[in-house]
Amino acid sequence: MAYNGQVLSKGLLLNAELEIQKLIDQKGDTALANRFAKIQHNRVLVDSLTQVPFSKRTMNADSLSQLINKDERMLVESLKELGDYTKNLSIDWKTIQKKLTDQDIAIEFATFNDTTNQFVYIALVLKKGMKYPELVKLFESKDFNKITKKEYYVTNKLYDIVWKPLEKYLQGVKNVYFAPSCDLHNIGIEYLPDANGNIFDEQYNVYRLSSTRELAITHTVNAGNKAATYGGIHYSNDADSTNQRSNGPAFLIGTKLESEAVAKILKKADYDVTVFSGTTATEESLKNLSGNGYKILHIGTHGFYYADNVLENSVLGYLVGGGQNAEDRAMSCSGLLFSGSKASFDPLSRQSIPEGMSDGILTAKEISRLDFKGLDLVVLSACQSGLGDITGEGVFGLQRGFKKAGAHTIIMSLWSVSDEATQMLMTEFFKNLTLNNDKRAAFVKAQATVRKKYSNPSLWAAFVMIDGI
Repeated sequence: MAYNGQVLSKGLLLNAELEIQKLIDQKGDTALANRFAKIQHNRVLVDSLTQVPFSKRTMNADSLSQLINKDERMLVESLKELGDYTKNLSIDWKTIQKKLTDQDIAIEFATFNDTTNQFVYIALVLKKGMKYPELVKLFESKDFNKITKKEYYVTNKLYDIVWKPLEKYLQGVKNVYFAPSCDLHNIGIEYLPDANGNIFDEQYNVYRLSSTRELAITHTVNAGNKAATYGGIHYSNDADSTNQRSNGPAFLIGTKLESEAVAKILKKADYDVTVFSGTTATEESLKNLSGNGYKILHIGTHGFYYADNVLENSVLGYLVGGGQNAEDRAMSCSGLLFSGSKASFDPLSRQSIPEGMSDGILTAKEISRLDFKGLDLVVLSACQSGLGDITGEGVFGLQRGFKKAGAHTIIMSLWSVSDEATQMLMTEFFKNLTLNNDKRAAFVKAQATVRKKYSNPSLWAAFVMIDGI
């Protein structure tokens, strides 16, 4: 029951919405498709309204939100007559176990409060041949809090409370599939060293998943080889925005070199690549990729994540305006910067942005409204692109935004990394990917290359791959 509960709850609302979209697409019902499109259109309207002061709003955001909720309920009622969109939501441990070989292990990490109100981390372990999944107590929050962040990747302290209690289950295992929980979302636990300095993901093929239910789901990938790259973005709308001394986000020369290298590699592998840089790398340009069947998306830019109260009291506080539900508000706290975003960091300049024009800041919430169904790979070569509000559903940040849009595998960072190390990682990754088309193998090999040059884990352990299967 505990294992099934984790598989169901991790991304429940997200997966329910994706399954509804999938059913609508499969049935080809024009009326339903139009109704869903209307809901999506109204969501975008609410998004734009909540970023505008009440005095300047052309309609009531709260009333429009109520209309969306009503339309959603009517849509779900109509879908009941067409089919069961809950089928993939009810995947249980037995279904997942059937997908495992003798060399596989599936691990759902979970947390709960015990009778003393102590936060407890556990692992729900599943292997082929087990009569039931087994529950392993790992550690309590007081044990975790004793370990500093500086110690994570250079000592075995964190390894000893995360992976060591599971060593008996890892005997004979080659492939480790795990879904993190709570603080483990923000730590590359696959890179933790044991007492002998052996890094965990060098001992096994390790796959970080949004949920182990991914093992039982088949994902459809867009046909063709359409790709898009972003880098070398001018954050003001002029050619002089490469000036590092200007106010606002600084020009990232490394992302320009990286984007150009990635585009060259993909073109050599017969990908149809669209390159966005300078002032062409706008928020609108990325939104225009929506629904156009892209297979790979690489974005090199500044990323951000702020706690709700911090963002609200900052110059970007308008992003978390009223009229948003809890999920949308949380997803307004992380995003990516595009051309023209410099003006948004100054209240006076922001007022000069013409009505209806984008502000150059693409939030996770806005990404979630796009159509990236069949997008096989998103690479977010941006600082802190893996962070967000942690809930029982998962991480409410860029990861969730792209997942809601329909993307499959995501590469993202947990902290800021130097341009040089990032550039090396990304170019090596795409070289490897175009040679063998194995995402995880390409990523691991690229990391090994970076590790040889930069032994400091702060330079190679920041990036993680989600759902690389």
